Amino acid sequence: MVLWTAGITAGSLLPGIGAPSGPDVLLHGGAYLGLAWLIRSALAGRSRQDWWHAVLPAVAYGILMEGLQSTLGYRGAQLHDVMANAAGALAGALLPPIRWPVRREGR
Repeated sequence: MVLWTAGITAGSLLPGIGAPSGPDVLLHGGAYLGLAWLIRSALAGRSRQDWWHAVLPAVAYGILMEGLQSTLGYRGAQLHDVMANAAGALAGALLPPIRWPVRREGR
């Protein structure tokens, strides 16, 4: 999850990295789909509402990235990017989580 988030951060904030020219809705949606799915997988089984706990931080992170882009001279914030991030986060949070194997002491 840390590497995925670092990739989103680099793609969002570093100059010369990011989406090619043209519509980048699929890149935004896919990046935040993956982030929310990883968060949900990390939280799986802890709550009946673990999907919701995955959507909120992923959407908040997308808003943060767009807000930071608005402060950079070489990037700009776009409302449609925030919407694509949120849609991807919702889709990722609704995917079935990875069920990590649990080690039990004494086995």
